[in-house]
Amino acid sequence: MSYRAFIVVSILAAFLAGCKRYSILSTHGAQVQSDTHLLNSLPPGRYDGIFVCTEMAASHEYSAHATFFDDTGRMFNDDTARTYHVPRSIQVTLNGCRLKGLDERVPVSFPQPLAWRITGNDRYPSVAHTLQPDSAIEFFSPSVDTLRFSDSIVVRYHAPKSIDTVLFHYAYFGDCVYKRDTTKTEESGQSYYYKVHNESNLPNERRYVIPPLKLFDYVKSFKPKQLMIQIMWERGDSVHVGDYVYGFEALCHNTRFFELKP
Repeated sequence: MSYRAFIVVSILAAFLAGCKRYSILSTHGAQVQSDTHLLNSLPPGRYDGIFVCTEMAASHEYSAHATFFDDTGRMFNDDTARTYHVPRSIQVTLNGCRLKGLDERVPVSFPQPLAWRITGNDRYPSVAHTLQPDSAIEFFSPSVDTLRFSDSIVVRYHAPKSIDTVLFHYAYFGDCVYKRDTTKTEESGQSYYYKVHNESNLPNERRYVIPPLKLFDYVKSFKPKQLMIQIMWERGDSVHVGDYVYGFEALCHNTRFFELKP
């Protein structure tokens, strides 16, 4: 797998499947913990199920997934029923559309309310919860296809005023020579994450500057060929049903790729 493909898969795993945000406890449930690469819209704590709807603004696609955790804290996986993270005896719907598990396309459109309904069993209680997302992120510039990595890059965008913080993730892909082994060139890259406070008193068009590329300390040389810029927001609620806790999240990201030259 190429480094770019690895990064993209990692992004999907972290922000769509949500796996990166959980650590395992010896008791049942999953623990939401702080992570500098994530927005952490759910309060810290143990969760028995987490339900996510994502808007991919650049492609106007929407996906949802439901994840339940067993008594060891691991994600529920019933291979015989091919239902992935939803036990066979449980029904999960989003705006009336039934979900079976991971990354399913759903007919919703932000800022449409997200009405989740879980019909539980003797292990997981039933619950109904509606989460109000917001409008998509708009990406105004750069509007060209090719950029100079030796220059600062000005990103102009719009994020909803009700969103407190957006996350910038940008990654360079290209040919890299590491100091640990200068005899070979590898397809690799450099990746950065920055949280930006979304001030509500600013105009709709906001501005973020990516500085000229600097090599990491462990890199001898790097010839970048492509740049990914991703902007995202996230909103979440936690719902307590007796001793059980469910998390509901809405997530939006807009991602662009650019060719690079010196």
